[in-house]
Amino acid sequence: MTQIRSALTHRNIAIAIVLVAFYFRFKNVFDQSPVSIDSNYYVIWAKDLLTGSGFPGIMKPLWVIMVAMGYVAMGYRLWVASLLSAFCGTLVVAVMYRLGRRYLGSSAGLYAGMLSASLLTYIHLSRWSQGHMTSMLLCLLAALLYEEALRCPGRVTVYLLLSGIMVGASLYVHAIFMSMVFLIILWAIWDSVADRSGRRVLKERLAQPLTVAAGVTFSIIVPETIIRIARLTGVAAPSWIGGLYETIFHF
Repeated sequence: MTQIRSALTHRNIAIAIVLVAFYFRFKNVFDQSPVSIDSNYYVIWAKDLLTGSGFPGIMKPLWVIMVAMGYVAMGYRLWVASLLSAFCGTLVVAVMYRLGRRYLGSSAGLYAGMLSASLLTYIHLSRWSQGHMTSMLLCLLAALLYEEALRCPGRVTVYLLLSGIMVGASLYVHAIFMSMVFLIILWAIWDSVADRSGRRVLKERLAQPLTVAAGVTFSIIVPETIIRIARLTGVAAPSWIGGLYETIFHF
């Protein structure tokens, strides 16, 4: 009975933390306007996508698509990008709590949630018109799905594949967390090499990092394939992989 009460208390505190994070991120968000020229670009590019060829440019194309979808649902408003960013920033707090709880226990989860909810940098980025917090959310979801794969042997392939897709997609939202792509593959390799149970054969060990890598490759290659097909029909569709290369090495 005591354990049940303790679990409920921790859960209620976690919900309160997420609600507080929600308040600080959404307060006056509808009065928000692009805070810099860079932020203004993502507001304009999303509108151009809807009135142009239907394909985004090379800079953070997945984020531009998300903002454009927001325009379709809510109309052309300057606060749409900030609203999406604030929503993802709030979810980051919930995922941070879940990850901390899974790996280090309930108290650590609460500390992780409180820190991410109150950190001024996170609040600021969550109210920005750019995709920083959305990219972070995808990376954290990838880590959570990977951890879930280790807990569910029957669905390990599905979770590992989704984990790779999430972290790969984050590159097209904002490449600021691109190191996470390599880290999660190295994480899978390390788990395969360590193999505490010692009961898996070599084929099963190799499948774990290869499945994650396949998910990353899928999320990167599929959009580029669609773009190449569109080009064959005469549509001017910029390369996402080329844009990613320019963002990482020449921007």
